[in-house]
Amino acid sequence: MSQDINHNVLHVATTAEKTLERCESANGLMATLNDNFGKARAMIDQFKLR
Repeated sequence: MSQDINHNVLHVATTAEKTLERCESANGLMATLNDNFGKARAMIDQFKLR
């Protein structure tokens, strides 16, 4: 019984850790996208000013 609980807790912890890693990866991707959109907007604004 106790061993089953330990196994389940370990599984939940491992799954949570993987999920957190995926979220951190997604956040990094979003930051890169936001940066690129910002640069694209700046370029578009420069063209509009001409």
